[in-house]
Amino acid sequence: EIPIPFRSLVYKSWARAFHT
Repeated sequence: EIPIPFRSLVYKSWARAFHT
């Protein structure tokens, strides 16, 4: 069970890393 906020943060970081 992963909290929503954590998921959002991870997604943001992932998108940022792939946005480079």
